[in-house]
Amino acid sequence: IISSVTAAISLGAIPGGESSSVQTVAVSGLSRGDALFLTLDSIYHATDANRDIAWQCSSSSTAGEAHVWGINSTITSVTPTAATFVRLTRIKFGNFPAA
Repeated sequence: IISSVTAAISLGAIPGGESSSVQTVAVSGLSRGDALFLTLDSIYHATDANRDIAWQCSSSSTAGEAHVWGINSTITSVTPTAATFVRLTRIKFGNFPAA
């Protein structure tokens, strides 16, 4: 099963060499063990400061929720474009066994 959702996410200022706060996005049907991919808006990298941010995502321990955050690769604070549009795509492989 493949599904996707689009969300506007604002990471705010990210200190040098650190990560942003975690943002939560609702992804219908998402559960632990699903593959989750994040795709940025096609013009995101047109702003120079945005090039220093590596976006990350993972499924939450809460069903139907994904976590999204950014990591700043520079030594100075960076504020990526506010309300960046991302697409989260989920591929469901079945249930992941409890730890």
